[in-house]
Amino acid sequence: STSSNCTPSCQWTQWFNVDRPTNKLDGGDLETLDNIRDHGYNICQAPKDINCRSVRFPYIPYTYLLYKSQCDRSTGLICLNRDNMDPCIDFEVQLLCCTCEEEPSNAAMLPAVTTKTPATHCENPRCSWTQWFNTQNPTPDPDGGEFENITTIRNQGYSVCDFPKDIQCRLGRFPYIPLNMLYYVQECSVLHGLVCLNKNQQDEKCLDYEVQFLCCDCSSTLMQSLIIPEVTTNLTTLVTSKYSARETPNATEVLPTTQDMFIEPNEGSVILPNN
Repeated sequence: STSSNCTPSCQWTQWFNVDRPTNKLDGGDLETLDNIRDHGYNICQAPKDINCRSVRFPYIPYTYLLYKSQCDRSTGLICLNRDNMDPCIDFEVQLLCCTCEEEPSNAAMLPAVTTKTPATHCENPRCSWTQWFNTQNPTPDPDGGEFENITTIRNQGYSVCDFPKDIQCRLGRFPYIPLNMLYYVQECSVLHGLVCLNKNQQDEKCLDYEVQFLCCDCSSTLMQSLIIPEVTTNLTTLVTSKYSARETPNATEVLPTTQDMFIEPNEGSVILPNN
């Protein structure tokens, strides 16, 4: 029988916003997979991942939204008014769908040899800090604030690396004041960028911040690939010598059969038994 290899191809869908929140006690916002399909969209049966965000404030990370809601890849997004102090806001979701093309493989017919995936090492990467970015102004809304992250920066046409090594944050107006000296609650992280929420401040208003990222490039450095083969063989135990005779013009040549040979695991060579 033949086995099959699957090489999945994954892609994020568009953002879906098919439901509108209601102010009724038994209402809310339901961006579920079933609702999306009911609106005529063709989505995969089992998404690999899901992103959820606010429609009005898409740059605020979902985990920072102070609403009790469920964002699950198997069901979608569910926000119920009865679970929150205020009515649910309007959400939208994005799904990661994968397709699998199966190709026949004759791996079962090949010798038992396993090769580890090459491990690529980047020696002495070239790293440099970007310019300072200040692409957003603080919003006065109670649910607003100041947000400087890779998404907002790219939306303004700037190019930023996908995986920064580090980040620095500072005030736009007073850049020489360290953040830990400010009486403001904010996050400065590579994952989320700069996040400041008005509702977390004493005066309910965030200041204006700017950020810069440390980006590293391996393209101009020496790339070394370390390939460690791992050979798996079955050691055939030599039990009884069985020989087969083959007539030649000069003499009778006695050859060992396959039962008399085994593979030396470390050397990978064929060992013949002594007569």
